Amino acid sequence: MVAPYTKDQTLRGLRLQGDPQTATVFNAIPAERLSTRQEPAVLGEIQARGVLRVCYQPNEYPSAFYNNASPPQLVGFDIEMAHRLAYRQQLALELFPTANESEAINALNSGVGGEFVMVL
Repeated sequence: MVAPYTKDQTLRGLRLQGDPQTATVFNAIPAERLSTRQEPAVLGEIQARGVLRVCYQPNEYPSAFYNNASPPQLVGFDIEMAHRLAYRQQLALELFPTANESEAINALNSGVGGEFVMVL
C-alpha cells in the first residue's frame, strides 16, 4: 500500500513571513489598468503613484499560490519577494494573475505593460 501524498498540505499551510505590505489581489487585470504605453513604468513613476504592480501566475508552486487560510492568502516565494520590494520602497502592492509567463511578459512589454513593473 502506498501512503497518501500530503506534501501539498504543507505548502498550503504556508503564510507570508513578517508583516505583509498593504496589497490588493485581483482576479483579472481590470480594464482601467489597460494602457497605450509602450514601455514599462520607471521607478520615479512607480514611486509617484505609490503602487507596485506585479503580474503572477496562480497555482505556480512554490512561487505563487493560495494557502489554506480563511480567507485564502496569496503566498509563495515570488509573492514574498514582491511584498519585501514594496515594503522597501514604501509602496502599496497590486497583484494581477496571468495565465502563463508569455502573457505576463506581454503585460509588461505591451500597452498593459506600461503600468506593471514585475513579472513573477
